[in-house]
Amino acid sequence: MPPNPSVADNERLARATQFHQRLKNIPRFDIRLGKLRLKGNDSNNQPIFEQKRVDLMLGLDIAYVIRTVPRVVDSIIMLTGDGDMLPAMMAAKEAQVIVCLAHGDKRTYDQELWDCADERLLLDPGFFKNILYAP
Repeated sequence: MPPNPSVADNERLARATQFHQRLKNIPRFDIRLGKLRLKGNDSNNQPIFEQKRVDLMLGLDIAYVIRTVPRVVDSIIMLTGDGDMLPAMMAAKEAQVIVCLAHGDKRTYDQELWDCADERLLLDPGFFKNILYAP
């Protein structure tokens, strides 16, 4: 958030917080939120933020659950498009864990990640409708 958030900024934060809470309420679903870092400003002097730490947190989660004895999972769903997650995906597959890649359209994921996944789940607007508009 900017030092002096606007009404629109506060509304956007409230909607994001509500969305994250709904995701947290999905059974057997976990969400990892990293830290936003100011990367700079765009040509209109608007701040550009980048999210940090999420890929490491997810990679550690995957390493933990695939090495737990007795194993607590036999499949995982990775909601990412970040090619940095490929080593974690490959480690899960080597441990005989079925990996499903949940992804957006082709512009949103790394092709190697998509190729490596055992299963794929397209996340289109209909997928999120129940989460976003649930009572």
